Amino acid sequence: MSGHLKDDQRKWILKSFWKNKNAEKVRMEWRDAFHSNPPSRFAIYRIRDKFEKTGSVENAPKSGRPRSVSITSNEELVAQTFVQSPKKSTRRASLELDISLSSTWRLMRKVELKPYRPRLLQHLLPDDAERRLQFAVLMLSEIRENPDLLDKIVWSDEASFKLSGHVNRHNCVYWFPENPHMVSTNELNQPGLTVWAGMSSNGVIGPVFFERTVTAEVYLQMLQSFAIPEMQSLNNFNELYFQQDGAPAHFAVSVRSYLNDTFPGKWIGRCGSILWPPRSPDLTPMDFFFWGVVKEKVYGRKPHTLSQLRSYITDACQEISDDRNLCRTVCHSVAERLQECADVHGGHFEHLRS
Repeated sequence: MSGHLKDDQRKWILKSFWKNKNAEKVRMEWRDAFHSNPPSRFAIYRIRDKFEKTGSVENAPKSGRPRSVSITSNEELVAQTFVQSPKKSTRRASLELDISLSSTWRLMRKVELKPYRPRLLQHLLPDDAERRLQFAVLMLSEIRENPDLLDKIVWSDEASFKLSGHVNRHNCVYWFPENPHMVSTNELNQPGLTVWAGMSSNGVIGPVFFERTVTAEVYLQMLQSFAIPEMQSLNNFNELYFQQDGAPAHFAVSVRSYLNDTFPGKWIGRCGSILWPPRSPDLTPMDFFFWGVVKEKVYGRKPHTLSQLRSYITDACQEISDDRNLCRTVCHSVAERLQECADVHGGHFEHLRS
């Protein structure tokens, strides 16, 4: 931001730097003196270097045709800036270098700097990779024998929606072009809703809204009164598989017993007929697709009340359910993910996807 400073501010910075010999101390004194955000360390060093080179802190007067910023020195400055601080935003770099935003982007392309988006990966415990590999190999084998298998699986999960605009990160992976520096405070006390939904090639089942903590008793009641009757209304119910993760409420003896009776040999979960590998949100459409899309649709409408939040979630689920081609494509994409999981021997693969 050195290009936006007044001459007396530049002189103040130079005097403070001579006294402290430390840019961070200059920034601390700036806050006390000017009661505003201080210039960056980079800007302070530029003022010092300019004075040592020219004997002045003032900007040189501009005359004639403005010169292009696409010169070697600025290319080197841009490259150096992002080598030192790869998470720096382009807007921040533009202010610090005193170069227009459009020129900064142009120079970044010229030195072949490419933006990347960090991905959040589920931490794996030592035995997890082997379990994920076993599941991937088993399911790929089943799919080869039964090509329609992925059309017969109902994937299910719960997510916590907060009125503040937060979705439980366990249920939804986010991608950001730069660190948003978001801070969550007293999240447990924020008003919100806990939601269950299921997804298959046939569309979406739900949503179901829980008014209280999802215990084993509450979850079982939901399965018996809503989820399973909804699935039984489908023509291919006898061929369906049911998937759930290993959440404590899902693992109760009463829940497992009910699923054993309802889907004999055909439910996927913790201690299920088919063992679901723990910490594997990258393998279920509910996590790698569904909740993220619902969140985007819901919070794009900016709900202000729990009633609106509930209504918008219902609308978003219905919109996804109505697009059967999308539902089928997403469910079929599990096969590709299973293969990618197998290729890395059960390890992370999300960061390798193009």
